Amino acid sequence: MQRAGSDGMCGRVALVGAECEESLPLRYLYGSLRQAGYNVVLLAFNQEADLEQVARDLADSAAPLAGFSMVFTARADQFARLARRARELGYAGHLVAGGHFAAFNAEVLLRDEPAFDSVAIGEGERLIVDLAAHLEALEVVRGLVWRRADGVIVCNPPAVPVDNLDTLPTPVRMTPPDRYLGLPIANMLSSRGCTHACHFCSIAAWHRLCGGQHYRARSAENVADEMAALYADGYRLFNFHDDNFLPGTAAQNLARVEALGQALDQRRVGRIGFAIKCRPSAVHPAVFGRLRGRGLFRVFLGIEAGTEASLENLGRRQTVAQNERALEVLNGLDLHVCFNLLLFNPDSTLEDFRANVAFMQAHPANPMNFCRTEVYSGTPLAAHLQVADRLAGSYWGYGYRIRDARAQRAFELMHRVLFDRHHSDENVHHLTMRVDYERQLLADFFQCPSELHVRAKTFIRGVNLASAEFLMRIAELATTGTEPAAEQLDALRRDLTQDTRRREQESAEILTAIRQTAWLESQPGSLSLARIGVAASLLFAAGTSAMGQHMSERIAVPLEQPVTPPATNPAVKPAEGSATNAPAQPGQPPDGDFSRLSAYMIPLTRIIARHMDQAQDVDLEFRLDQESKVTFAAVYKAGRAKDAVGGALSKDAKAKAEKLLGKLGADTFAVREKATQELQTLGPAVLPLLQAHQAGQSDPEVTLRCGQIIAALDYCAAVRDYDGMIQEIKELNMPLGANDRNKRYLGTIPASALERWIRRDRGGGVPHIAEMAPAPLD
Repeated sequence: MQRAGSDGMCGRVALVGAECEESLPLRYLYGSLRQAGYNVVLLAFNQEADLEQVARDLADSAAPLAGFSMVFTARADQFARLARRARELGYAGHLVAGGHFAAFNAEVLLRDEPAFDSVAIGEGERLIVDLAAHLEALEVVRGLVWRRADGVIVCNPPAVPVDNLDTLPTPVRMTPPDRYLGLPIANMLSSRGCTHACHFCSIAAWHRLCGGQHYRARSAENVADEMAALYADGYRLFNFHDDNFLPGTAAQNLARVEALGQALDQRRVGRIGFAIKCRPSAVHPAVFGRLRGRGLFRVFLGIEAGTEASLENLGRRQTVAQNERALEVLNGLDLHVCFNLLLFNPDSTLEDFRANVAFMQAHPANPMNFCRTEVYSGTPLAAHLQVADRLAGSYWGYGYRIRDARAQRAFELMHRVLFDRHHSDENVHHLTMRVDYERQLLADFFQCPSELHVRAKTFIRGVNLASAEFLMRIAELATTGTEPAAEQLDALRRDLTQDTRRREQESAEILTAIRQTAWLESQPGSLSLARIGVAASLLFAAGTSAMGQHMSERIAVPLEQPVTPPATNPAVKPAEGSATNAPAQPGQPPDGDFSRLSAYMIPLTRIIARHMDQAQDVDLEFRLDQESKVTFAAVYKAGRAKDAVGGALSKDAKAKAEKLLGKLGADTFAVREKATQELQTLGPAVLPLLQAHQAGQSDPEVTLRCGQIIAALDYCAAVRDYDGMIQEIKELNMPLGANDRNKRYLGTIPASALERWIRRDRGGGVPHIAEMAPAPLD
């Protein structure tokens, strides 16, 4: 391969693989190639629909070398078809496949798929650089299996594993990074390999294939250096993809945690959150108490099964008691803890299946998912089934029949009836994980109102218990081992569909509430939702009636009806159909729903007072949605709040908007983010399209993005006087009266109220609102 052409540019390498989230395998290769002086083209192949475009991009890259990350059996056929299509379109470079699937099936893959030139067996950082430098002398590349010109498959000597992981270049990060609740996240590895060897798992099998140590860890200092650099770039979340983050004894694990914590402190890494994977046997109160204090917020726990028989069949070397003890310890630390259950294995019985479902019913508080134990090339399970002549299918996807015919029937029914609910990309159990993940981040980095915490946890329990009930119904239908009656299946499908749709809608509502709360909490100068309750109590305790009296001269009208602010027309009376409230008496809140409106005035008033040199009368405006929730509030200089004005999109702008709306659900983060930003530039005239699109969505991501754009533009966007606006606060999202829907309120905050807060904030004598205990609104 030419390392430098006549134009002085370095050689080019294309990397192809899935990157639904930041892919560490691809990005470690990227880092190694860049350090060696190569230019890299990274092509994300996230789904089958991407095949044609990625094939064209690969052909257009003209890269002399392309590496395919073929890790998962489930997508191996797609990658093979991508390779064939790239060749058809003219790609003429060397095409190497790597990853677990390719490594375990190297020779047969090269035999069956001429589009591939070679397969890499081993960790790829050094191997890909070595291959890029010796494309004309493949025999010297250790770890390479390749096809000679005469068709003979050649297996080179094994690659030499990297014993010291600290010597590896750091991965090249995805830009922009993925974010959760606005917090940038980076995927990390602090170790490679696992100390265990479960029968079904390809991790230990792959390390046996490649040679070298089965488990290696980076030094605490090396991990801390990478985290500190990312922290300096704004990252706050770290997702450790270690196969087993805590492989040692409790004392060894505690020492490792302490060393990493000290290294982070030395590098002045502040508040962070991180996620890990571990086995139940590693859960020790002292270790996880220390991890929690350092920022641990998520644990993917290797439960795998809820019966002793299943754990034995899977070669887990753990007990049900350890599973239960681990859940008890971790749940006591208020962590996002999730797990997977392998409800079936080749030797399952229907009784064991029921017992696994009973474990679900006994532990419904944690997000979970479930499936059958799958068979992968190179694993002890595959070898066992092969010897017993029970292995079905091919290396493109193995299968088996469960020994117990009733359990086999239960699996078939589960797969047929529950697939969309439990095995699709956006199934309800994935949604429980997303809800709890973001709830935990809200609690750890912002503030999670207690009612939202309860709602999220209730949702998770409800999904798990409902799924367990459906599984028990399937077990009952499978008892005879024969096909159930059509009416029984129809009833099950009907109940399941209704429950699934309800859970999906509930998850969308909870995720929207979590994300809106995080947005509000993150705004400069805003008060938290919990503190709004404190502010309301101050209104009543201090006997501040002036604001309530002024707001009782309010106007409540439908949003589309123009109004005149009271500040410029104090004689205006409440519009027909709006509630009437008598002026508040000293020391008492106004009657009825208006007391809730008054509750908003104190926090807003105090916020505004911070930005004013002297007190003055100001206009206050609220907007309410169809659920009587405040979605927008703004304070203007007196007389500067305007009437609403309209506008419409041009034909071209409408076409552009519709195209952008279709991209809000794209698989690629960058595409979604760009579409979101461009839609905002179209202005308030795009609101009707956004609202209609949001109403027809079942995808929480699209629903959220529509809501974010609507919030950015909101109903007042066309009428704002930015010169006259003093402060704006969005998405307070607290309900007012049931009779006030789609209304616009205008009122006045008198100078005397602002003066009081200016004096108190600057003169002392009153505790800061953040230091006071929360109090109820009513």
